[in-house]
Amino acid sequence: MFKKLSNNGLKCFKVIVQSLFIIPETYIFLIIIPFILSFILNFIHSGQFRAVIVQPIVMTSLLTPAFGMLFLTATVVGDWKESIFIKRMHSMNIGRNTFITMLILSLVLIAIPALAIQIGLNFMYDHLNNGSLLNAFDWMSANSFGFSFIGFIFGYILLILAGISLSILITGWIKRRDIVDVIISVLIILLMLVSDYFFTPQQMAGNMVYQAFGYLSPFKYATWIAMMSSSGVQHNVWNLELITFLDEAPVFTKIWQPILFSLLIDTCMLGLVYLTFKLSFK
Repeated sequence: MFKKLSNNGLKCFKVIVQSLFIIPETYIFLIIIPFILSFILNFIHSGQFRAVIVQPIVMTSLLTPAFGMLFLTATVVGDWKESIFIKRMHSMNIGRNTFITMLILSLVLIAIPALAIQIGLNFMYDHLNNGSLLNAFDWMSANSFGFSFIGFIFGYILLILAGISLSILITGWIKRRDIVDVIISVLIILLMLVSDYFFTPQQMAGNMVYQAFGYLSPFKYATWIAMMSSSGVQHNVWNLELITFLDEAPVFTKIWQPILFSLLIDTCMLGLVYLTFKLSFK
C-alpha cells in the first residue's frame, strides 16, 4: 500500500512540475515581475535615495518571488479547476491530500531556482550600479556566512509557504476567478506595505498603527528571519541596529522569535489547506 501511495505521489509530482514548467505564468510571476520589483526596491534601498546602504534591507529585495507565488498558485489552481487536469489526477487515482502535498512541494522546489535567478539578475544590475548587493554578501561573509545564508533561505521558504497556503485557501474558498484575482492583487499590495518589506523597519519604527497591522501579516515574520539572518545578529546582537533603532522597541530582538511565530502561522495555514480545500475529488 505504501509503495502504491509513493508511486501515485511521484506520478502526481512529475505531472505538476511538467505543467508548471510549460506555462508562461511561472516565468512571469517568479522571474520577470519579481526582478522588476526587486530592481525598484534595490534602487530605493541601495543608496540611490538613502545616505547609508543597509545590508539586510538590500537583501530583502531578493524575496520578491514570494509575492509572485501568490499569483502563480492562484492562477494554476484556478486554471486546473476549470480544465481536464483534475480529471486526469482522478484517473491516476491521486487523492486530494496527495495532490495538495505534491502541489506545495512542487511550488517550493520551483521557488528555489527562482531565488537563484533573482540573485544572479540582481548581481548583474549590482555590478553596473554601486555594488550594494555584493557588499551585503561581504557583510554576511564577515558574520558567519553559512548560518546567515541558511537563515536567509529558511526565511524565504517560510515566506513561500505562507504565500502558497494563503493563495490556495483563497482559491478554494472563493469560486469566482475574477474575485480571486482582485483579492490576491489587494493582498499583495497590503502585505508588501505592512510586512517591513517595502517600508523599512527604521522608517516605520515609531508608527504604532503600521506595526499593529504588520503583526497580522504572515509575511512579516519570515521577512524578519531573512533580515536578521543577513544582518548577522547571531554573531553580534548590535547588528540589529542595521535593521531598526534599538531605542524604538524593536519588533524582534532574538531570531528565534520570528522563527517561532512564522512556523506557527505556516503550520496553521497549511492545516487549514488540508482540512478545507476541495478540488472536485470524489
